[in-house]
Amino acid sequence: AGLGLAGLLAFAWNEPFSAMLLPKWMKPIVMFLRGVLLVESFGYAYHRFFQHVGWLTRRSALVRRNQMYHWLHHMVIYPIGKSYRRDTGYVASETGLASSWTVPGWIVAGLAVWTHGFGLDALALIAGIGLYAKFVVDTAHSRFHLERHPWAGSAYFRQIADVHMLHHWDQGRNFTIVHPLMDILFGTYLDPDSHR
Repeated sequence: AGLGLAGLLAFAWNEPFSAMLLPKWMKPIVMFLRGVLLVESFGYAYHRFFQHVGWLTRRSALVRRNQMYHWLHHMVIYPIGKSYRRDTGYVASETGLASSWTVPGWIVAGLAVWTHGFGLDALALIAGIGLYAKFVVDTAHSRFHLERHPWAGSAYFRQIADVHMLHHWDQGRNFTIVHPLMDILFGTYLDPDSHR
């Protein structure tokens, strides 16, 4: 899994084909989409290997601190049972700056400018990362734990919400948020239809 994720991250960061195959005006669009792929692949790796117990737990107090926030989310704020889905607004386990996610985001933004230069390409990559992470992944995840919201009637949303609920049952599975592609690719997918 580690090698496959590293390859996927490298491809999303430095994909060589679009510059050769597509007109120049499409490059910012491709960079934005690469940002989305980076969020999905990095988010999967981060959730699986850093937010859940892994080999870094024994080596880094910073990782253990991050895992504490994630543990609070799973076991205290949204445990399986009556409290998993609520009528009230979403309660974050980490308040304020939420450094467990914003610091990696700022590091990636800085690396994007450093490796791609300060221009439209880097800005499109940063926009893809930031907008997708905040308005798609974060919104979807918070709505998994709410009873009533605008997406509640969507069959697709109910399916991915069930995928996420299984993650709360078995924290070694279903690490992705918006779609199960990464879990399917790396063998951590549990299908809600066969685990009801």
